Formats: sequence, C-alpha cells, structure tokens
Amino acid sequence: MGDLFFEGDAALFWVSAVCLAAFVRLLLLRRSALARTSLAHAWRWLLISVIPIALMQLCHLNKDQIAPGVLNGSEWLAGVMLMTAPIAVLGARRPGARAWPWFVVLPLIIVLLWPAVSELLSNRGREPLTAGTPALMGFVIAGLMGFGNFFGTRNTLSAMFYFTAVAFPLLPVAGYRDQFWLSPLFSAPALLVSGLLADHRYQTLVQVPKGSAFEAANRLWLIFRDFFGIVWAKRVMDRMNLFAARERWTVTLTLDGFLCGAVDSSLESCAVDNAAMKRPVETLVWLLRRFADTEWLQEQLDPFGTGATTETIDV
Repeated sequence: MGDLFFEGDAALFWVSAVCLAAFVRLLLLRRSALARTSLAHAWRWLLISVIPIALMQLCHLNKDQIAPGVLNGSEWLAGVMLMTAPIAVLGARRPGARAWPWFVVLPLIIVLLWPAVSELLSNRGREPLTAGTPALMGFVIAGLMGFGNFFGTRNTLSAMFYFTAVAFPLLPVAGYRDQFWLSPLFSAPALLVSGLLADHRYQTLVQVPKGSAFEAANRLWLIFRDFFGIVWAKRVMDRMNLFAARERWTVTLTLDGFLCGAVDSSLESCAVDNAAMKRPVETLVWLLRRFADTEWLQEQLDPFGTGATTETIDV
C-alpha cells in the first residue's frame, strides 16, 4: 500500500477523494439554505450519489483485484446516480415534489441501470461492460433535460461542470475504455468545481442589498431562477404577467427580473416605489409558496415581505 502514494493513477485517486470530501462538506454547509425549499429533495439525491462515487473510487484504487465488469458497473452506477439530482429539480413544485422521486426518479434509475445489471448477471462481471446506443441515448436525453433547465441562467457554467462530472464515469463504458480508463477519477473534481460555482452564485445573490421592495423582489426572483431553473421560472413568470396585465401593474416580470413598465402599454406612468410593489410582491410569494415555505420567502424579502399574503389569490 505504501507505493500507492507514488504511483500516478493512485495520486489521482487521492486528489479525487479529497475533492469528493470537500464537495460533501460544501453540501452539508448549505443544507440549511435548502431545508425550507423543495430543493431539499434534490439535495438528498445529490448526497446519496456521493456513495457510488466513493465506491467507484475504491474500485479504481484496487482495480487489479476487481473483475472488469464490477469496475465498469461501479462507473455506470455513479453516472446514473449523478443524474438524479437535476431530474429531481424538474419535479420541485409542491405537493407533487413528494411523489416525484417514486414515480420519476426511481424509475429513471431502474431504466438507466438495467442494461448494466443484465450484462453483469450474464457474464458475472468477468467481462467489461459496454453501453449500447439505446442506453447511451437514455443518458443523453436525461442529461439534456437536466442541463437544459439551467441553460441561460447564471448557473449555466456550474451545470456544464456537473454534467461533465456525469460524463467522466461513463466514458469507459461508452466504448472509450482504452483512451479514458482514468476519466472516472476526474468526476469528483468536476463535481466540486460545479458546487463551488453554484455556491459563489448563491453567496453573491444573498449579499445583494434590499434597499427597496423592487430590489428585494428582484433578488428573490434571481435566486429562484438560478436554482430552480428556466422551466419553473418561465411558468411562474407567465403567471405573474397574467396578474400584471389584469391588475395594470407598473412593473412586469422577465427572466432577468422585474422591469419598470406595465404590460398594458397605455399606462404612461412608471412607479416602482414600495407601494407600487406591494401587490407584485404578494403575488410572487403566493406563486413561489409551491417551491418554498412562506416564512423562508418572507425572510428573503424582509423587511418588504412582512405581511405578504398566504391566502389564495383569484386568477
């Protein structure tokens, strides 16, 4: 074992292990920030996915004593489990968020894992695993769904690193075993970079000053857009602007935040003082309560979120 600290691939293992430990620490530090939102489900899946990554790392450390199929199986499992967190975000709206893991995420795991399990059972792990075109297409489709949700947000680069972390374990089983047999060990570093980028974005947003209701609402909106993704942001934005048109607000909501200017162009004045933002803030809290606790939403808006309605708003 002493030689492990001097061999090139073993050194990469230790770098990968340290990066994974740092990523777990980052996850645990940010648990409280997500606990009162429906992203807590995605957080749990992400924490669970650390286990197969660690297993994959250990298999690579002892690759000479492990059957080729078992080594490839650990890589396949790591890639599958890393897909769960971004897919969980797509089902983040309450109350469906509780059922989403059972009816979407778990079936996804079974479908993506089944080809590997079938091949392992047939050759008992003695032969390397190779993912066929249908299996790879499953990963591609799931990846596009998960990554596409963050494309166009300020977490785009973080998402790119995340799905690089997904791709690294899958390269050996995708037919590039000889060229990229060490690529799975790069998964944890890519995952850590992704987490650090997302954390930097969150820290930047929470430090945005809330000098007015307009600024506070924009701050909350950007947190929602960047961490729940474009899919949910677009749906909430459309609902907000229905209210804006009907009630003739002097602000409209875009993907980049609130803008001064009414949906009805006949309104000439453009007031964005705190009084003018009272109704938009109330409506935003009402719509986002499906994704986070009302108390958490009000805290993000304080002191302008106090008294935001929790009652049903007529559409």
